[in-house]
Amino acid sequence: ATARAGNGDQARVDLREQMTHLIGAGRFAEIVARAEADLGEGTRLPDGVWRGYETYMAFEESLNTRQADDPGWEPLLNTLRDRAQARPGDVFLYVQALHARAWKVRGGGVIGTVAHEKRQSFRGFMELARDALDRNRRSLATSPMWWAQRTTVANELGEGPERLQTIFQEGLRRFPHFHPLYWTRVRSLTPKWGGSEDALMDLLDAVAA
Repeated sequence: ATARAGNGDQARVDLREQMTHLIGAGRFAEIVARAEADLGEGTRLPDGVWRGYETYMAFEESLNTRQADDPGWEPLLNTLRDRAQARPGDVFLYVQALHARAWKVRGGGVIGTVAHEKRQSFRGFMELARDALDRNRRSLATSPMWWAQRTTVANELGEGPERLQTIFQEGLRRFPHFHPLYWTRVRSLTPKWGGSEDALMDLLDAVAA
């Protein structure tokens, strides 16, 4: 088990390096094609994690190396937005880029320490992500990635516990073996996001049942 976990970590490092190269070359279609194929086939990393999901995470992590004032953000987001409008399958890549941009603008720290202007910018980018997902729900809801991303967006926009629970339960019904759905739900139930220990235990009980 330890060896598998170590190999999984190395696989993620390799993915990040590949994403950095592909982003630099503008080969976004290749990134999407890889992720779609892996999600469709249920391909896993050596430690059992879904490789398609980790591809999108590695894409975002590669973008996180950019500074908030990097002039490359706007042309990148414009390119990915145009691709997403032309082909719904590219929405997931666009959403990950918006998520990366939103957090770069916001910065770290608890919400009370973040300037109002930064909070508003953060919300603006996350609303673009929400709208892109909702607008393409009919064609994208057959992918587990839609449900994982939509849970994250709902949480970070503060759509409320009932909305979050509804999205999670429907995603779980469709894709009970897609680990990221559980991870995104657990994150939304932590005290940092307004959850509690009791809420986390209730989730564990429901999953076990």
